[in-house]
Amino acid sequence: VSMLGYAAIAGTDGMTVGFGTLIENPPLWVVSAAAGVLLVLVCIPLGLLLTPKARREFGVAAGA
Repeated sequence: VSMLGYAAIAGTDGMTVGFGTLIENPPLWVVSAAAGVLLVLVCIPLGLLLTPKARREFGVAAGA
């Protein structure tokens, strides 16, 4: 999220994004796509770990 915010405010000059290959000075849509992929990769496991079933299996009381 901070990467996307920085790119929107300061621009993408001098920025490098790795998407299988390094993209130097990427357009804003490439930065947005990279941020979206990273967000999905973080949110799916976190969402699964916060379900009531996972909390019970790991010994954490639901709602605590």
